[in-house]
Amino acid sequence: MIDLTVISGTGFYDFPGLEEGIDQTIDTKFGDASVRSGVIDGKKVAFIARNGMTKQSHIKEKRE
Repeated sequence: MIDLTVISGTGFYDFPGLEEGIDQTIDTKFGDASVRSGVIDGKKVAFIARNGMTKQSHIKEKRE
């Protein structure tokens, strides 16, 4: 059982300090979700990057 789940927004793609990390894809009613689970200070933690685990440009650059 997971002790803590962290759901992040844009710009946070990794969870520093997560040991024994395992990447999984979980099927939900909203579509697939990428989940990284592991251990921090003896607690089981799951990390979900709301926009995916890789950096993507969700904000268009300002034109000069």
